[in-house]
Amino acid sequence: MFYPAEPNGPGQPPNKRRKGHSEEQGSSFTDSASDKNHLIPGRVSLISHEKMRKLVAQHISQRLPDCDEVFPWLHGYSGATNPPHSCQWLAVIRSQPLSQGLIENSGLLKSSLDPHEFLMTLEPRKHHLESLLSNVGGILNLTSAEIKILTSACERHKLLPFLISDAKAQSWFGVGANKHSVGKSSSKHDPPRNWKQPGMFRRFDLQVAKFVEMSRNCVVYCLDQTTHYTSCPCCGLALLIHVARRIVDPKGNFRISVLDSTQIDPEWWGTPPMKVNALKKVHNSQLASDFDVASFNNWDRDLFYRERLEISKMSSASCISADASVWCGNSTDFEIYRLYNGDAMNAKPVNASVTSPDTVVTLPNLRSSNDDELIDTQLFNLPRPSKPWRLFLHCSESSCLPELSKVTSLIEHVQRKTPLAQTLISFPNSGSIGLGNLNLDSIKVILNMCLLLYSVGKHTNCGSLIYCSDGYTETSFLLVAFLIFVWDQPLDKVLVRLHGEVNRPFFLFPIDLQVLGHLQILLREQSPRRTEPESSSLDVDPELFSKMFFTKVSDNLNLLQLKGPLPSKILPHLYLGSLEHAQNPKLLQEIGIKNIVSVGETMPWLLAAISRKRSLTVSDINDQKTCTRPSISSASSASQIPSLQGSFLKRENGCAIIEENGFRVLHITNLDDNGEDHLLSQLDEVLSFIEECYNRQEKVLVHCMVGVSRSATVCIAECMRRLNCDVLRAYLYVRVRRLNIIIQPNLMFVYELCKWQETHGRPSHVDWHIICRAISELNSVYF
Repeated sequence: MFYPAEPNGPGQPPNKRRKGHSEEQGSSFTDSASDKNHLIPGRVSLISHEKMRKLVAQHISQRLPDCDEVFPWLHGYSGATNPPHSCQWLAVIRSQPLSQGLIENSGLLKSSLDPHEFLMTLEPRKHHLESLLSNVGGILNLTSAEIKILTSACERHKLLPFLISDAKAQSWFGVGANKHSVGKSSSKHDPPRNWKQPGMFRRFDLQVAKFVEMSRNCVVYCLDQTTHYTSCPCCGLALLIHVARRIVDPKGNFRISVLDSTQIDPEWWGTPPMKVNALKKVHNSQLASDFDVASFNNWDRDLFYRERLEISKMSSASCISADASVWCGNSTDFEIYRLYNGDAMNAKPVNASVTSPDTVVTLPNLRSSNDDELIDTQLFNLPRPSKPWRLFLHCSESSCLPELSKVTSLIEHVQRKTPLAQTLISFPNSGSIGLGNLNLDSIKVILNMCLLLYSVGKHTNCGSLIYCSDGYTETSFLLVAFLIFVWDQPLDKVLVRLHGEVNRPFFLFPIDLQVLGHLQILLREQSPRRTEPESSSLDVDPELFSKMFFTKVSDNLNLLQLKGPLPSKILPHLYLGSLEHAQNPKLLQEIGIKNIVSVGETMPWLLAAISRKRSLTVSDINDQKTCTRPSISSASSASQIPSLQGSFLKRENGCAIIEENGFRVLHITNLDDNGEDHLLSQLDEVLSFIEECYNRQEKVLVHCMVGVSRSATVCIAECMRRLNCDVLRAYLYVRVRRLNIIIQPNLMFVYELCKWQETHGRPSHVDWHIICRAISELNSVYF
């Protein structure tokens, strides 16, 4: 383990330092280059194409170690214990981008890494590189030639010779270590936090460095050189990695090599080398270039790209009105419709047998072909409204309420049945209109915006599109206000219909629920279901305006107590939610949920039932007549449920089934989100229960405390099985459909999902450390 020492080494000036073997023999980098197998004897070797092929095959054949072998070591920083060495893993690192004329982000081998992903950043104003490398050289017996190569590599890549997982190096040179003098040693500085501290068992950002620590072989490659003795940066980077590895693992048996070949087997490519012209598109309406197709096929990289595609698929434009005139969608829908000049409905339909229309997760590898339109329809949903869109309402954070005069002028225009040109109006995003700024003028604008949408469908042959960036976050307030207006139904009924009948994703903030709870009085009073509007504007009765603020908001489903407010629909039969959702039986009944999986949390209304129910054997589960579902009483509340009769069925692995008040609950005990408790032993049992619900054509809610870790892990596993996809694709699928709540399964749970996939013989297309890198990149925007 490296400890900072005096600038000239461990208590001695450089000229008194003990010489390493190569230095004693007067070797230099140039001299050592004459060795056909080594660039730097004892530190960096060359590897042939044939040897590389064997290492790749060996790596692919490796099974993941059992959890107990790698945890809790994977959770925290390195230093206290040596890394596990049971795997013959291969780490592949690219030393430099491709040469001019080729796309920089192409030419990537599968699972290849960038050194900036696992080595600490060099900050010239903070780090005294010469003193630092002198200390390192003294500890590792580096020759003066090797220190020169190391210095050049550090400066070229702007990196330090320390892994980001190195506890001691982080305490001295990492973020927040500005106060430490580089050249001074001290015993007062401890490594970063113990892994049991909050947040440490979600350190996905450390896992690439952890993987490098565990890898038996690290191979550096580039595609511009066939020899690596002169200008190629591969040798310097390889030495940099060797030093970083040796510092944290002084006795480890590992090998750092440079690929001495530009011959690459086709199956090694993640993204093959591509010329710049692969970015071009043949015609203006083409959406995906050849490079876009190649990037999509490489799930190792840029999960942001696939997340954007998945969001645009999941929230693509759908009709929300009975007359097919009002649609809600996302910015991609708007851009594609504009690109096609409103003619997207004439595009070729996607082959339904290839993929579900609302996901890219189940897409196989795409092939670039002359039929660019077919590829576009696989990656994007092309809007096909039955009426051409002419009114576009863009909801965004930067928007203010439009002027009332502009809105009423448009209403008057369409009521005269005059052709409407394409018109764009901006509207504030959900969560931005509070009770404090809900004055008479703002209410008039909201009411007349609803009237405008209604009038376009009523008096013209045109349609309207309400849209925002992700298709739901910013639009939900206006969308729900309009539906209350045209349906003449209370807020809770509208939300249930929007969720079930219309099947439209939405997300209302607590302030939206409060405002709409009061505003629904005026919206329903002016609804065209009661009186057909005769004028070009709706006015607000002052008495009714005052009354709405003093009227108690009706909240039969306790929506104000929830965050969301509904549980997230992941699959038609699968819902993901929180303990608050599980404690709201009336809401679950409205949605049609009859089954609950409680992952490590106990609903209060089940406590009494668990304490008094009798146990049955596993063989009794499918045979007991007492398992017949009792009828659901819509009048039952959570406080009444414990007094009702039910049955208690004992399953294996600490799972229990309770039937109570028409709900069938699978209860999992002794499972906390602490980085220590295992879910793998119970996962098959849980999935078996969900399968039973699926076969009954019934919906099931999976919940834990918040609905982001334990229950999200179960939902990912169900999506892996149901969609026949790997961990990363299922993770993305669930993540997008949890809407505004970020799922955060801990490291142990994600690793167990990989083990579950492996145990069930499902192919793994993405390595463990690459999955962690992808999750870290996605979460870096929010944390």
